Amino acid sequence: MFPFHNMQATSHQSDERNGSVKIEAEAWDLVSALFTNVPAEETIESIEEEILADSMARMASMQRRASLSCWLKDRTFSAVKRKLEELPSDKEYDMDRILTCLSGHELSSAALCASSMGNVRLATLISAAGYTPLGMEHVQKQQDIWEKAGYDPFIDEQLMEGYNLLSGNVDAVVGI
Repeated sequence: MFPFHNMQATSHQSDERNGSVKIEAEAWDLVSALFTNVPAEETIESIEEEILADSMARMASMQRRASLSCWLKDRTFSAVKRKLEELPSDKEYDMDRILTCLSGHELSSAALCASSMGNVRLATLISAAGYTPLGMEHVQKQQDIWEKAGYDPFIDEQLMEGYNLLSGNVDAVVGI
């Protein structure tokens, strides 16, 4: 606190002067209450700095991932395009087209292909899961549920490869 806090007039001055000193002392107390550093406030500032540093690190990591993803997409574009041109236009190759698009991170093309083959659920899953790590995590959890329940042998092999690509499990995909 400021030294004015307990200030009292030592002489018998007029009431007016005592009143102004009292107002000054109260003003200084208000200033002290509003602007003096509080130990808890310093802790809050250090926590805010940690949060900011963590957010900045996370943002840098996301930018690196996005840059790498763009680089990979640029490098695979011609190979994906070539493979799509080589595939017959028969409906039986729709899943091959989807897997090829997914392998080149051509998510909108893969979702469009899934939608055109009538698999709206897969198209929705591609559009949702392909853009966020959280979406990939959901696909992984669903695959774990199917495996524990024993359903995975009943799911089409190519469709399962699509789910593997969407979940980030690239090692499980054969032939792409």
